[in-house]
Amino acid sequence: MTTISKESRHTEINQEISGLLRSTNERLDSGLPLDQIELLCGPCIAKVKDLVTEFESSPKRLDEYLQQHVDVLSCIYFKSEPGSVLASLTSSCFYQLCVVRSYKHVVGFLSNDVSLGQTLISRIQNKGIGEFETYLLLLWLASFTMVPFPLENIRSGLSSFLYDVSIENLQKYGSASMTQKISAVLLSRLLTRSDGAEQLKMYLSTCCESWPEWDHGRKLGHLMALKLILKHSSSTAVAALAPEIYEKIVLMDLSAIKFHLDTSIPNTNILYIMGILSRLARFYLISADYQKVSGIVNNLINDILNPLSSRFDITLRETMAKCLSKIVSFLRLRAVNYAQQLIWFITKQLRIPELESRPTSYNPDLTIDSTNLSVTKYHTALLFYGFLGLNRVLHAEFVPILLSLTHKIIQGSQIRDASCFCLWALFRSLSQDDFKVLLTNKSMVHDTWADILRVLLCDEDYTIRRCALPVLQEFIGRFGPLLASSVESSEQQRRLLVERTTLLLDSDKALTGTDLVKCGYSASLMVPTLVDVLSSKEVSFGYYYRCSSLLVELIEAESNGDGFTVGLDVSQDGSEYQAVLYESLQAGNLLCLLPLGGLLRSRKLDIQPFSLRLDTNSVLSHHSEFGHKVCHLYWYSSRLAADEGDIEAQEAFWALLVPVITNESSLKGDFKPVVLTSTDISSSIPILGEVFEDIRKRVKLGSVLIARQLPWKNLNEPQLQQMMLLVSDKTVDAETRAALIENNPRLTANGTTFTYKPEFPFLDLLDDYTLTNKGDVGSQIRFACLRHFQDHQGPIDDSVKYKLVRLAAESMDSVRSMAFSLLTGETYESVRPITYEEYFHKLFTFYGNLPEQHRPAFWEGVVHSVAGLKVSKALANSAFRQLLIWYDSALDSDRQEMISILLRQLKLAKPFPQLDQRTQKTLLATLNLFVKLFDASLAFPDQWNPNALFVRAYNLQLNAPAMRTALVLQIFHYLSVLPSEVTSKARQRVCQIYLQAKTPQIRRLAQETLFEIVNDLAPSNKTLLDFTEPSYKLTPKDCKVLETQLMCI
Repeated sequence: MTTISKESRHTEINQEISGLLRSTNERLDSGLPLDQIELLCGPCIAKVKDLVTEFESSPKRLDEYLQQHVDVLSCIYFKSEPGSVLASLTSSCFYQLCVVRSYKHVVGFLSNDVSLGQTLISRIQNKGIGEFETYLLLLWLASFTMVPFPLENIRSGLSSFLYDVSIENLQKYGSASMTQKISAVLLSRLLTRSDGAEQLKMYLSTCCESWPEWDHGRKLGHLMALKLILKHSSSTAVAALAPEIYEKIVLMDLSAIKFHLDTSIPNTNILYIMGILSRLARFYLISADYQKVSGIVNNLINDILNPLSSRFDITLRETMAKCLSKIVSFLRLRAVNYAQQLIWFITKQLRIPELESRPTSYNPDLTIDSTNLSVTKYHTALLFYGFLGLNRVLHAEFVPILLSLTHKIIQGSQIRDASCFCLWALFRSLSQDDFKVLLTNKSMVHDTWADILRVLLCDEDYTIRRCALPVLQEFIGRFGPLLASSVESSEQQRRLLVERTTLLLDSDKALTGTDLVKCGYSASLMVPTLVDVLSSKEVSFGYYYRCSSLLVELIEAESNGDGFTVGLDVSQDGSEYQAVLYESLQAGNLLCLLPLGGLLRSRKLDIQPFSLRLDTNSVLSHHSEFGHKVCHLYWYSSRLAADEGDIEAQEAFWALLVPVITNESSLKGDFKPVVLTSTDISSSIPILGEVFEDIRKRVKLGSVLIARQLPWKNLNEPQLQQMMLLVSDKTVDAETRAALIENNPRLTANGTTFTYKPEFPFLDLLDDYTLTNKGDVGSQIRFACLRHFQDHQGPIDDSVKYKLVRLAAESMDSVRSMAFSLLTGETYESVRPITYEEYFHKLFTFYGNLPEQHRPAFWEGVVHSVAGLKVSKALANSAFRQLLIWYDSALDSDRQEMISILLRQLKLAKPFPQLDQRTQKTLLATLNLFVKLFDASLAFPDQWNPNALFVRAYNLQLNAPAMRTALVLQIFHYLSVLPSEVTSKARQRVCQIYLQAKTPQIRRLAQETLFEIVNDLAPSNKTLLDFTEPSYKLTPKDCKVLETQLMCI
């Protein structure tokens, strides 16, 4: 299968967009009515919009074709009526282009022909246009404000018009909508023109006067505009008005927050206020007004962050961090000391005692009080440090403090993602010389190194583990040689450590403990972090088991390794981890049985298992947590893995097994891997008699959970035979029986050849078609048998193949696909997803190579797919279509064989037996197939015997229910109108059924069939038609007359 590169794919999409736009543009010139044009062009434009979204991950791929797309879209837009569906769709495409490629880039491709000005103005004045059209027109008009000549040259009063239209749309909504944003762009560009100073003063005067009366929704649009206006820091007109914006607009809202006068200010407004404050700070820095800068910092921290921290979402935290980092960046250019003071001021907000005195050295043991920890402040501060790193304004002296902070937070905190970002940005900003200075404190650098590895391997959140990957890539990629030189080992080992770590980072495979040890890292690096988790009760079961498995994996990998281990100089020691786990267990943390059990299994546990005195009876009570039961089961299975003769462990294990595996959670989620590991014990450990009897009774009553987890290898032969009897016992639930088959490794007899045990009637079970109110539940048995046969690669002899041929043609998807994969050697996974059309095409092709003795089995199965009365229409239609295709190209001998086999399927033994449900379904499906063949006007072979079909149908109708009678009557109908030796007999039989019907339903069916026959043979014969009226009471004499007249036609 060829792989198409992203670049080629994007080129194809661009070409498809061009083709759709070109065809739409041509249709607009075709002169068709407007409604037809919209009907034809609407889907094309909608498709263009969807295609544009595919460039979100690589927006620059649009650039090569962007001018072409914009030009054709512009033509289409101007050819459509304002407010029409087509105009709305076209403008929505423009908006999508702006979303993907940014409006600042797209606006440069719009036509700058000023003669379009009047057209744009007239369109935006149209009251019927929608939001997308308004956005496009505002964007286009905004591009006109950039012209280097007076706007009056384009149109008289254009400046006033643009001001009015931007203000109107700026205040239309209060949700930072797309029209508000582009209106703010238009207004800011208009007011910051060289000839717009007076308009700017007028606008600001209006804002200042009306600000107290405006609601927050109306204020939002103006805040957006003011932020864009303040972007022009070099404008003297804006600089002159900046104090007024600060004092009369911003401080008014901040006072409302500070003094709790208004607590309803939306987060979006606060976000723009912070942006405005950041830009105001730049104006004051330019004028060296540091008092005002200090005031703005206090506004951000004390008037916004502190009082509103409880409602600070991720966006507000990020915005606050960016604003503060920008102020530091401005200060670094003019007042370095003030910049350092601001960084420490932010750091003080974290309330860490050791940092109050502004230390300059690394401290791995900072005191962070989790009960008084403000996630908002810590998250904002870490993002702030990260942005400082990206802007390269973080002073080298502060780096040890930052590493002290991240060392403490990155392990176990809910803001670890910000810590990863902070470290990543820091490493990007450091030079080689800076890092050499840091290496003078080897413990600090190695602690950071170990912290990154711990997050990468041990973190609970997969997203955070992925966050640590680019951090380590920057760390090793930039400073690998320097890091290697800091390790106390041989030159070759140091080089190998860095090289292997680099190779590990380039792999897409998830990092494992074994990978880490193979690189040369000591397991002791991870142990402190893992033990912190494992000694805690406030951890999810899934994460706890993952850490437990990691601990054991690391210990095993190190003991089984090649001895290549390079030690890092870290401040944490995990040598006493077993003692810590034991103490935590004694303190009531029963989850500690998982790591202790894992260590016992790997023979790494230093504590004697018998010294752990556990109260199993209390765990077996109904009130005990299920997780505790699982932990106990795991512990005792570990004891058995270490010593099979441990009688105490055997008794406790079997006592816990049934309560665990009968719980629905045992095979779900986090508990499943632990339970599966626990139940996989040695076959030499016998199951206790009373436990087996309890299990057998529960399985007989339909316990699927036990059937799926039955310890088969621990059963002795008598116990095994008792369980095998349940497989064939149809009083047992079908799903339970299927589970007994799927999970039983002891179905085959011992020996070199594959043979099923006599107790397992494999071939008989392939004929299990048990039907309940749930449908064909026997299909679960058939599928389980086939799955087991496939897993054990059983030989396909004639008897098995006969069954497989039938099953490969039946209507149950899973059974059909599995049987076909066994017959052809294809994998089940490749057969199961294919369409019905593909499958039955393959099946009928396969039929052509079947030996004669297996063909009856094929038709016995395929009638259920082609003509089953309760199969899906999609299945039946596809299967029947492929049958007709096969029939059309088949030899006459194959056609005759098909008809003969189908007729044999309709033959009943004498005396007529009591039919089981499966046989009844097969008869109905076969009858229905003949009906469908007649409906399709199929050309039957010349040698076929219609009399045989009549006889079979006649016998099947005797004392038959209404459903079978209906199908037989349809066959009699076709035989009545087709010239053959049974034509008269078929007509006569329909009349007899009409006269002799025992139920009104069958009489009605016969009457309808008779009407169809008369309508086909003599539609103008009123006498015959009268006999077929529903209200007509047919007498034996009438029946004779009817038969006679029908014979004469």
